[in-house]
Amino acid sequence: MLQLDPVTGSIELPIWASAALAAVLVVLVALALKRTGVPTELHIYAGVGHGFGIRPGNVGPAAAWPQQMLDWLDAQGFTKPR
Repeated sequence: MLQLDPVTGSIELPIWASAALAAVLVVLVALALKRTGVPTELHIYAGVGHGFGIRPGNVGPAAAWPQQMLDWLDAQGFTKPR
């Protein structure tokens, strides 16, 4: 059983829409995290498969996933020097 509480830590959850079961599970985890007060972002990208964010031929929103992740890490303070 997955135990979540406010000290779980921030999380960003990217998933591809064609992975239907995984997408449902990730949505459930995202909702549980939100309910416990954990800062959470969920992005579901349509029309792509596993490894979508690192393929050089990607176009559309999924092509921007690596930069979106970096932006999220920065907004959460993970990239700032301590």
